[in-house]
Amino acid sequence: MGQESPAAAEDRESPARLLTIWAAVALLFALYVVAVVDRLLVSVLLTPIKAAFTLTDFSAGLLLGPAFGIFYGVMAFPMGWIADRFGRRLVLFVAVAIWSLASLASALVTTVAGLIVARCVVAIAEAALSPAAFALIGAMFPPRKAAFPMAVYATGSSLGFGLALLMGGHLGVIGTVEVPLIGILHRWQAGFISTAVIGLVISPLIFLLPGGGQSSEQLAEARRVKLKPFLAQNLRRIVGLLVLFGIMAIVGVSLQLWSAPHAQRMFGASAAAPMAIMGTVAAVAGSFVTGRGAVLLRQRGSANAYVLISLFVTVLALPVSALGFLSSSQAIFVGTFAFTMLLFAPFIGYAAAAFNEFTPEPLRARVGAIFFTMIAMAGSVVGPPLVGALSEGFGGAQHLGEAMATVNVVACILIAATALIIMRAKPGSGT
Repeated sequence: MGQESPAAAEDRESPARLLTIWAAVALLFALYVVAVVDRLLVSVLLTPIKAAFTLTDFSAGLLLGPAFGIFYGVMAFPMGWIADRFGRRLVLFVAVAIWSLASLASALVTTVAGLIVARCVVAIAEAALSPAAFALIGAMFPPRKAAFPMAVYATGSSLGFGLALLMGGHLGVIGTVEVPLIGILHRWQAGFISTAVIGLVISPLIFLLPGGGQSSEQLAEARRVKLKPFLAQNLRRIVGLLVLFGIMAIVGVSLQLWSAPHAQRMFGASAAAPMAIMGTVAAVAGSFVTGRGAVLLRQRGSANAYVLISLFVTVLALPVSALGFLSSSQAIFVGTFAFTMLLFAPFIGYAAAAFNEFTPEPLRARVGAIFFTMIAMAGSVVGPPLVGALSEGFGGAQHLGEAMATVNVVACILIAATALIIMRAKPGSGT
């Protein structure tokens, strides 16, 4: 028999080890679901919150936008730096505890200013989650196998989105509900309390995660390894990947935020439930489809596996999505939406794997934070306003489908061009 290759030896794991690391991925996935539900609660519970605090539209806008988005984006890199230098499990535990307590405070405050401050604290603490989580997953899995667990983790966003919509349907009305051990509360308060309790209960399990309790030698190495030389050496590839996945984020966030309003305008409220259910199920299933596809490409020796899978899902999903937005049939729209979510929604997972693969272990949380900051800013700042502006330019609210179709088609062309440029460049090329 021939000698086993180093790659095969690296990829082989014992059943006990596999059980441990996949249990860790499941825990990180659960934390991500809770975080996404928590950050979307203000949106889905906005009607009773506005009534409880007599909010103006301006105050509501602060809650939905700057109170979370700015602090989340700005704090991602500092949180990644802290996680690399002081231990990812400890930082993650503290972050989950803080955002859970801030979510609890969101339910108990009595002033608008207090609610805004509480949501800002939630954003700051949640900014630590994904950079630390992707660094932890990268430490647990060989590079050739990291895309699949990262895609599974990233699917927590889609599941959290679906659960938030369901919670909004139950709690997003003015009224009260009886909570065990607490008593009578406004329905919207029960939503924040539920996410806070879940976060506090599962947060101690973070200390059981493998790969996150860096030794003193690893922490010392993290302090020695400098970020600037790494960025300079890999600048061209980093910029290319940020552009590629930034465009994908613009489309992804636009799909998430504008699909439901389009369906409501075109088909009425009856489209909401099938969209939420089919879209969530498709996105969760998509983590297995695209994640496994990226892993198989990488195991077969493709140096650009994550770029190739991005190109594949884009040229397959976005033209179909554009046709769905132009269709007058509810069944066609919901079907194309689910198909798009199946292929496109989990891209954050293999996007993170693309960065993780060539990033030194001591820098992974910081580089991951740069990635998440840029992706979050591109998706949130560019995508939704762009679609809204195009809709107005095409003639108003009833032309939202045309605006989304235009964004899908143009993004498809730009993503394909960017992917081809990246694949022609030499990996690791700098300026």
